[in-house]
Amino acid sequence: MSTKRKRPTDNNYDYLPATGPLSKTNRSFHRAYSDLVAATLKRLGGEDAPVIIVAGDTVHLLWNGEEEKARIVPDQYHNAKAFSHLPFGLYLSLQPNGEGHLRDRTRQNLEKAINDAIKAIDRIAEDRLPAEIERINRSIVDRSRKFVDEIIESEKVEPSHVQAYARSVAPLLLKNVAFAAKLELDSLHRQVMTWKKRMSRSVWKSLYVLICAGHQERYRETTKQYFQRLVGEKNSFDARFENRVIYAESIRDIPAALDLLARHIVDQEASVVFFDHATRLQKDLLTNASTRYVKKLLP
Repeated sequence: MSTKRKRPTDNNYDYLPATGPLSKTNRSFHRAYSDLVAATLKRLGGEDAPVIIVAGDTVHLLWNGEEEKARIVPDQYHNAKAFSHLPFGLYLSLQPNGEGHLRDRTRQNLEKAINDAIKAIDRIAEDRLPAEIERINRSIVDRSRKFVDEIIESEKVEPSHVQAYARSVAPLLLKNVAFAAKLELDSLHRQVMTWKKRMSRSVWKSLYVLICAGHQERYRETTKQYFQRLVGEKNSFDARFENRVIYAESIRDIPAALDLLARHIVDQEASVVFFDHATRLQKDLLTNASTRYVKKLLP
């Protein structure tokens, strides 16, 4: 399937200064930048510039002007995750209530959540989860039902009671998480290795990876860890060390992800020319000067 590319725009920014020769110089810079980003975009996904994009449950390969995609997150992953959401959902339902008397609306929300979970646990065998994971999820529901029954019976919410429940199910949630992580990584690894076998060593070394997400990056995010280890890139909690593996925060679609990658490449190439350091422009250019001056302002 061929992939259409859109030329990036300058977003109609109001560049300052707004008038005079410097305004023309500034606008000329931004036009040149946009032109170079557009030219870089045309190369991405070509024969010598493969791009892997992780977006939700799907991983995409853009290469040789074509796009391939595969689902990497199986249903079992989501089912295990949904059971883990039960304790968090109960906690969230209790927060607006506050400490003290149990409100009718809160009680109704708790009852609905636990009843839905009980119906789901009755059909858990259909998920074909490993026996240990099935036991864990049954235990999560049982403890949650007991917790809700105790609150309804006492008709009050006590922070110590909520915390005791949360701490009792936390180890079970972490076991569910470990199972889900293995499912996702095994599926991702199988697909990526299939694609890698079709690439020459030189083409593989030119690969870029974009991990799209609709939220702020989580430290040591699962798929980012995988790809960083795969290509030998340092794991970090910010963009300062991102080279071939880039986290695309608040980006969900492929055109926007590719536009981000094109800008990343342009910035890195300029950073090498000016500062002899590929990722110097991936931190605020004012950083070092600001650090020194902030210490003077706030000794």
